[in-house]
Amino acid sequence: MVSPRSLFSRLRARLQPKVGERRLPQHEDALEDWAAQGEGTFQFISAAVVGAWEVGLAELAREARSVKPQAEAAAFVERCSDALVPTLTPVQGAGKRLEKAMASGLTSQTGRLLDVVAPAVATLLGLGAEVEAGWRATADYIAPLFPNTPEAQAALRRLREEGAHNLARAFDEPAAQLKARYGALAEANDLSRALGDPLEAYRVSVTLALELTLSAQREALSVALRGR
Repeated sequence: MVSPRSLFSRLRARLQPKVGERRLPQHEDALEDWAAQGEGTFQFISAAVVGAWEVGLAELAREARSVKPQAEAAAFVERCSDALVPTLTPVQGAGKRLEKAMASGLTSQTGRLLDVVAPAVATLLGLGAEVEAGWRATADYIAPLFPNTPEAQAALRRLREEGAHNLARAFDEPAAQLKARYGALAEANDLSRALGDPLEAYRVSVTLALELTLSAQREALSVALRGR
């Protein structure tokens, strides 16, 4: 049985005017608030990447100390830490680019809301391929640290290819979902929520997928370190 409160909420939503396709003066506050979220979104995502890598590296460091002399283990950990740079660079750069894309969208003169969000959507849709290439560079950088055994090399190949594929998906799938939700802006009742909620959902989805993907790579690195 539907409660009276639920029925009232549905009725109120139907009676509220739709945002529509045109950019109107009453939309400006919501658009400016949305544009202010760009760089902060990727500051959070970048921190998640670093945090997930450091957790895995801490575990790998303990294993390295059990199979390598102290000096070699320290060098191993340092190189693994540096290896994240190619993966992290496009993520950090995306925050700046997204901020600029949002600011660019605000200057659109077409009078259409979709043209305001289009530059930001285009920026996010292209990020998966950059992170994928960055991860392959990360994997190549650490590969010489591991034994040249069939088991270790198979684990490294899995790390390189599966990690790259899954990291690309971690960005591409939420970006496609955000594009679809922004494509429905005209049907929204509240522009602030229609802009902010999809961006927040993107941040949460990307962060979770990154953490899961990087966590899954720890086992491959552990296998490669043992070399058997």
